Amino acid sequence: MRFLHISDIHYNPEGDGRSARNLRNYLPEFIRKNKLEADELFVTGDYRHAFFQKDAPEEETAANAVEYIWKIAEAAGITEAEHIHLAPGNHDRRRSEGAAAERYEKIQKAYDYAKGTFSTEDLKFLKSEFSFFYTVCGRLYGAKDPWKDQPLHQYEVVGNMILLTLNTAVMHVSDSSRGELIIGNNELACLLEEIKAQHPQCPIIVLAHHALEYLSPEERQAVESIFQDYPVRLYLCGDAHNVWWRSVGNHLEITMGCLKQETGAQAAFLYGDTRTQTYTAYQWDGKFGAKTGWSEYGQFNDSIREKTALPTRVRLTGKMVTENQELLKNDLLLPWMKQSASFRGLFPKLFITPNLRGQKVKRSIPYRSLRVQYRNKHIVISGDAGFGKTTLLKYLYLFENQSREFLYLHASALQREEMTPYERCVAGYLRGEARPSQHRIILLDGMDEVSDTRFFDGLPKLLSRLSEPGSNTTVWFGWRTEHYYHQESPDLSRYIENVITLQKWDFRMAERYARNYAKQTRNEKLLEDFNKAMDVNLAMTGFTETPFQLTLLIYLLENDGLTGGVVQSLVTADQPLYLLYHSFFRCWLKKERARKTSCMTDDKIMDALQGIAQELYYGPCCSVRYQDTAITGLLTFSGFSEDGAKTATGFYHRSLCAYFYAESVFTAFQQGGAAVVSVLRQTLRNDITDYVRGAISTIRDEEELRRLQKNLMDIYLYTVRPDESSLDAETRSLLDNLSGEGLFSLKNELLYFVTRLPMLSKDIPEFVEKAYECERDPYLKLDLAYGAVLTGPSRIALEYAKTLIPGSEADLVHRSWTIAYFGDVQGKPHQYKDVENAPWPKARKARLDRFQSKKKKAIRFRILDFPILYCFYESRGWCDLNREDLKIIQAAAIDCKEYSEEEKAYLKEQKEKLVSKYEEQLKRQAAAGRRSLSGK
Repeated sequence: MRFLHISDIHYNPEGDGRSARNLRNYLPEFIRKNKLEADELFVTGDYRHAFFQKDAPEEETAANAVEYIWKIAEAAGITEAEHIHLAPGNHDRRRSEGAAAERYEKIQKAYDYAKGTFSTEDLKFLKSEFSFFYTVCGRLYGAKDPWKDQPLHQYEVVGNMILLTLNTAVMHVSDSSRGELIIGNNELACLLEEIKAQHPQCPIIVLAHHALEYLSPEERQAVESIFQDYPVRLYLCGDAHNVWWRSVGNHLEITMGCLKQETGAQAAFLYGDTRTQTYTAYQWDGKFGAKTGWSEYGQFNDSIREKTALPTRVRLTGKMVTENQELLKNDLLLPWMKQSASFRGLFPKLFITPNLRGQKVKRSIPYRSLRVQYRNKHIVISGDAGFGKTTLLKYLYLFENQSREFLYLHASALQREEMTPYERCVAGYLRGEARPSQHRIILLDGMDEVSDTRFFDGLPKLLSRLSEPGSNTTVWFGWRTEHYYHQESPDLSRYIENVITLQKWDFRMAERYARNYAKQTRNEKLLEDFNKAMDVNLAMTGFTETPFQLTLLIYLLENDGLTGGVVQSLVTADQPLYLLYHSFFRCWLKKERARKTSCMTDDKIMDALQGIAQELYYGPCCSVRYQDTAITGLLTFSGFSEDGAKTATGFYHRSLCAYFYAESVFTAFQQGGAAVVSVLRQTLRNDITDYVRGAISTIRDEEELRRLQKNLMDIYLYTVRPDESSLDAETRSLLDNLSGEGLFSLKNELLYFVTRLPMLSKDIPEFVEKAYECERDPYLKLDLAYGAVLTGPSRIALEYAKTLIPGSEADLVHRSWTIAYFGDVQGKPHQYKDVENAPWPKARKARLDRFQSKKKKAIRFRILDFPILYCFYESRGWCDLNREDLKIIQAAAIDCKEYSEEEKAYLKEQKEKLVSKYEEQLKRQAAAGRRSLSGK
């Protein structure tokens, strides 16, 4: 957690004077200029100057203070009030005089430090004195005010940390109260007991106005004793108008100055990062001009760094590595399946040597040469979800690591406040805080599970440090391919020697895996069932290409009794991928029922998982309040959120998230109307659409499939011809309120699914024709052209293909969409403009791969592939040419039964034009090369 801590604002612009006005005015600018971006803002009391403002209207005074707090928050990148945390100070209460002062004396005398309680009436009276503080909170937070019920002390869950806020000003009546303060230590103890019960692993930050030294000796002893029993790590306070720090028991206490300039006061604020345990103070000195007034407080910072740097200097020992390896060996192949086999039981014999291919250096890379070639070079081990990235990295760490050169670390550890000694040491090497005595290769896995975008922004700088002579540290990242290319930048790519991609398994690899698994588990029937499944349905061989899906299949074969014969339907399915996950989920439910830890109905469990998947697929985390293990057992958690809910950071495997998201889309398609609009307002990625198409393929009732198709077509037609629609009022209202990105995404997805569904009637070609006539968006017309290639009318596809002339609008639109879609450039396919002639290797490879495919869809798409390929080469000056690609183009069949005679004629013309120009340009390049060699 990164935070800003300010205290003692005493916001009174009419009476503060020049210097105070300057330091406040220049503070937001200083925060922005120095990029002091924070997750949370802490303000520890004194929002007004009570002596001068006691008679001022509370609402107006509070509004002014809150307005200034927002200026600081926004400068630090904070835009939501829930990330601003306030503590009450002694200036935020009434000035107690007369009878009120006498009552305070009685309360002080009656207070029993051993009990630590106030009477009910006294507590009600004490809270009533803080009307100004509650006004400030109401103004800042509105309906979500954490102080609205006027607790004495309160806590909040922020990520995986607890913020415990104390009202240490509750008995601050006058200046003489300092050193005699009491706070109700029983209330504090009860809150900490509750925190321990509900959030046992969460470290605690305490916010308060006063330092503990201002409590009475007995109360201070009681509070410090209470803190000893809980994971209190930091105590942040103000009041003294001076900057100081000290160690108290197990925690660090930091007192911050004020935001007011006056004699004897020190204007300062704190910027901290609990992950790295770094705390930097900044102070104001306006003697040499306001613009240079804010600067680092060097003496304080040097002093506190000596203290906080100590934990990162723990020396990594062989024992730490061994203990960490033993823990990882206990990991299960399917972590959520408590009875599935572990690494310890199956590896190293189960390990299958992967096929690796470099993306920067275009060639295969033998697994055995990986360490030799890249020992001192930063690389990315990439692959799609389920391709075995984690298995490879763990195998290197656990079984190819006699010298302990490899150190495995999951990237999620870098986001945790609490680390094991092993994790802290490895993180220290990674951050450059310490240098290992021998060369280390850090295997940093799970990069696609890091939610903090600022982490990726800092990677080039981190790798730059580690590339310096003597760093002794190399990093091999485990990173999902799509996510890596989304985060890739020129600065990052400069330090990555190669992106090494795990390739699909061939059948021999899968069969060897199944054989080894059966042998290790002593289950000969398993291998028989596996081979039978492959023989019965050739579509099943798709599972053999992905290790994770293969592991799921083997698990289901092992537990066929629990699936109720679902495996049999799986091996006879046209598109078994969806059924693989569907069957697994049914098996999972039965196992959790057998354990008696799941009691919700199947539908409610599915609804819950669908909702969670929708939040987690595109977001970093979500709150989960379910206790049912059929839900929680599939999720990973980082801590707790408000109201005791757990903070889920993801599913145990990314493909599970995509599957449950797809189930929500499939359900919406069946319902139609508003449900469809809700799920298609953002673009779906390929992994989701694959499952959705698989789910649709399970529909055997043609009438049901026609209804689903009509649900989708009706919504699209409303967007182009609203007067002809019979949609219900709720759906029309949702559509009428959609615009821009949301409307485009909806229409784009509708077109995709309608034109990829099984052809059951003449309705789809008629729909495509009507939509093509009405649609004006050039990118959606491109979608419709691709749809028409598959569904008809074929004249639309040909009509569009003939507009693909170099330099035309259709050429620019198609090239732009293609190069962004396939990941050659960063940008949304329907927004990017291909005007800079960026390299296009992925887009080119995709088209050439399609030329080599024998699938009907790939063959039909050649109607558009030939002309757009010509446009690409023309736009790049025919500079990306080689004999191998030419052979692929020449071999692409066009005299196929899938084409009409008119289409064949067009394709013949386009292919001849492309091949002829390609050959001509190759000859020119060869001639130019010969002239260069001869020196002419």
